[in-house]
Amino acid sequence: MKWKIANTLFVVSIFLFIVGAVFNYYQSKNSIESSLEKARRIKKEKAEEKRRAKEEQEQEMYEEVMEVDEMHTNDIDNEIETIINNNNNGK
Repeated sequence: MKWKIANTLFVVSIFLFIVGAVFNYYQSKNSIESSLEKARRIKKEKAEEKRRAKEEQEQEMYEEVMEVDEMHTNDIDNEIETIINNNNNGK
């Protein structure tokens, strides 16, 4: 059997098809991996943002509670001083 140009072209086309399929597989794999990495990074950033917002809200609540507590402490101190002064003046 003679080896013809058509046979050579057929073998070359099969080889190029296999190379193209392998190249496409690795490109798709890299694309999916980079998409997953991006999704994980975005998810992590959003979780970090939520955590920071929650911490800021808790800090604000703590500061408000401490401010109210300080105001009540000052009121109680003033009342105690008034009672002591009234008792001392009543002698």
